[in-house]
Amino acid sequence: MSGPSITLIGPGAIGAALAAGLVETGHDPTLVTRTPFDRLRVEWPLGSIDVEVNCVATVEAIEPADVVIVATKATQNAAVLEHVRAAVRPDSVLLIAQNGVDHLDRFAVESDIVPAIVMLPSERTAPGQAQVGSPSRLVIPDGPAAATVQSIFEGSFIDVELTADWTSVAWLKLMMNAAVGGIGVLTGRGSDVFRDSDALSLLEALMEEVATVGRAEGAVLPDELPSQLRRYQEKNAGGHTASIVVDRLAGQSTEWRERNQVVVDAASRHGIDVPLNTTVATLMRLGEPRPA
Repeated sequence: MSGPSITLIGPGAIGAALAAGLVETGHDPTLVTRTPFDRLRVEWPLGSIDVEVNCVATVEAIEPADVVIVATKATQNAAVLEHVRAAVRPDSVLLIAQNGVDHLDRFAVESDIVPAIVMLPSERTAPGQAQVGSPSRLVIPDGPAAATVQSIFEGSFIDVELTADWTSVAWLKLMMNAAVGGIGVLTGRGSDVFRDSDALSLLEALMEEVATVGRAEGAVLPDELPSQLRRYQEKNAGGHTASIVVDRLAGQSTEWRERNQVVVDAASRHGIDVPLNTTVATLMRLGEPRPA
C-alpha cells in the first residue's frame, strides 16, 4: 500500500509486535537491528504473520523516514542515538515506545516526538519472532502527530488510544513498574512473590510513595489506587515474570533508571521523601552488571 515510510528501531519483543501490526495493515517498515533476519514471525491471540522483511544493521544503511519508531529497551538509547538521528527529519514523527515517564528527554533530535505507554505483553522467542498476548495497546497524548500514529496501526491488532492526560496514564503504569519490578529484581522472583502478605504490604507502600510523587508531577492518581492495585496483584499472583526481572536474572543491564530512579529524582525536585523507593533504586543500581 502507499503511505508513509516507516523505520522501526529495535524489533525485539515489543518492536516485533509493533512491526507485525504495521505489516498487518499493509505497511512495509524498515527494521533496524543488530541481528538481521529474513522473516518476521509473530503470533497474537487472533492471528499471525510470517513475512519477508527489510532489515538494516548500520547507520549508513538508514534512510530518513516519515515515521520513526524506537522500541528498544531504554538501556540501549545511547547505542541507538545515531540510528535515530539518521532516520528522522525535522518533519518526521518519532514514536518512542518505551517504559518510564521521561520520553521527551531521551533523544536530542529535531522531530515531532510522540511518547507511548506500551500495554503489550510480548515475548521474543528468536530474532524476528515473538509471541504476543492481550491486550495490545499504545496510549499516546492527543496532539498534532497523534493522527499519524493512529493511522499507521488502524485495522491492526494493536489499538492506539489517545488521551488528553498522558501524564496520569504514564504515572499509573510507573506505579506498577517501579514497585512490581523493584521487588521482583531484588528477590529474583516473578509475580508469585505476591502470594506473600509482606510482599504485598511493601508493594502498596512503594506505590503510595510513587503516587505522591506522580501527583506533584501533575498526575491524577486517586488515594485508593495503591490498595486497588495491591488487590489486583494479589489476585493475579503467579505465572508472570516482569521483563526487568528476566533481564537481571540473565545478567543484563536493566531499566532501573527509567523505572525506579526516575521516581527518586522527581521526588527530589519536589522535596518529597521517598525512603522505600530510594532504597530499592539504590539496591537495583548496586546489582547492575559491572562494566567489562
